[in-house]
Amino acid sequence: MTVLAWHLITKDQDYAFARPSLVQHKRRKLELAAGAPSERGNHRRPGAAYNDRDRRTAERQEAERAEHAYQVLTSHWQTRPGHPIPQRT
Repeated sequence: MTVLAWHLITKDQDYAFARPSLVQHKRRKLELAAGAPSERGNHRRPGAAYNDRDRRTAERQEAERAEHAYQVLTSHWQTRPGHPIPQRT
């Protein structure tokens, strides 16, 4: 997990399987905790999509399909002949 976080931070990339509305919801909660003004009213904030159950379910299913495809891809990885497997220390 630490290696994944390090790669995402150093390469300035987003996690491929993140659910967009969940990320926006969490980011807004952090903004409010940090002292950002609460903007109440009839306009929708970026994290408001997280409260839409159908959208949340669709994003979760899409992330599960992508993660399953990644697991299938990596389960078939093989080293090339003549290339040694690096040893972990």
